[in-house]
Amino acid sequence: MTPNLIDAFRNQDVILAFIAKIQNLAQQLPPPLRPLSIMEVCGGHTHTLMRYGLSAILEPALNFVHGPGCLCV
Repeated sequence: MTPNLIDAFRNQDVILAFIAKIQNLAQQLPPPLRPLSIMEVCGGHTHTLMRYGLSAILEPALNFVHGPGCLCV
């Protein structure tokens, strides 16, 4: 049976490992680039980051900048 890909994204151990990896990589950046600023281009990105608490979890390492809105056509 093929595993459900959605379940893989909901696996707490996998998510925590990704968070640790992102924070570790961000700490390796030279000081002028810390915290690393990432612009969310689409409002859907912003809602997802806030809904699941990712912006708060990654905040010390990453600074999320709200962009101009969805540029999708």
